[in-house]
Amino acid sequence: MSITFFETFSKVIDSGLKDESKTMIGNALWYLGSPPQELNNTNNSYIYERSEEVYNIQYENPINWVGKVGLIYASDYGYATSGGESVMHSECLNMLIYDWRTYTECYENNWLHDNYVWHWTITASSKDSYSVFRVSKNGEVNFQVGAYDYIGVYPVIYLKKDVNIIFGNGSKENPYILYL
Repeated sequence: MSITFFETFSKVIDSGLKDESKTMIGNALWYLGSPPQELNNTNNSYIYERSEEVYNIQYENPINWVGKVGLIYASDYGYATSGGESVMHSECLNMLIYDWRTYTECYENNWLHDNYVWHWTITASSKDSYSVFRVSKNGEVNFQVGAYDYIGVYPVIYLKKDVNIIFGNGSKENPYILYL
């Protein structure tokens, strides 16, 4: 019996969160649409991720799944930029996301960017069964042939709609305090 990546993360959530916190996490529909081996801009990536294009659809690979924990999409990384003084937010969204290494204002002003760690995304390539898109330390989103490297992840959850923020601003020093 094999255990999937998502089952592994679900076990981490189950073992690491208090029962009250677990009740705040809702099931989400995770889209598994796949761009080819190069991403265009952020908006184009978003469209591919929500498409029905997946590798070998004739083998009935799923186009989505429902679960509690996933990873960021490649487009999430793109949308997280604020741009800068010489390159505006809208310009970053229209640039080739796999070429952001040449546009430092796009990735240095991105709250999901990490100068030290590469990160996996949930976005797979539609060209083969083993390539996944990743965010590099130098700000670009490109595909990795073989999802086997030990690199970082940003686990993503969706809170239930009746969860309220009662305190905090979401920073490390002043985290959100949630109430259901």
